[in-house]
Amino acid sequence: MNPLFTSISEVLKTEGLKFHTIVELMRLHFNRNIGSVRQTISACTLEPDIAAILKRPVGECALQIERRYFEDAQAPAHLRTVSICRSDLVRIESHFQAR
Repeated sequence: MNPLFTSISEVLKTEGLKFHTIVELMRLHFNRNIGSVRQTISACTLEPDIAAILKRPVGECALQIERRYFEDAQAPAHLRTVSICRSDLVRIESHFQAR
């Protein structure tokens, strides 16, 4: 991933409420126009450190959501994010636009 974005977690902590999406943050704060995002959702079990943060038992089922942000299809991903979510609190909605 692009080393330029190593500061993104600090930007989110200090200015995160200004941005509605990571794509908007990338455009406004880093001057990058994201053309596509590839998202992968998979089942996982909670490791001890994440279980403690989520206040759930170690080994409980959860969802891992990985996103890779691209400027265009030919370029490598600029940014990769991974979120671990309690499976009982997740709602996933998709919108597909026909051409």
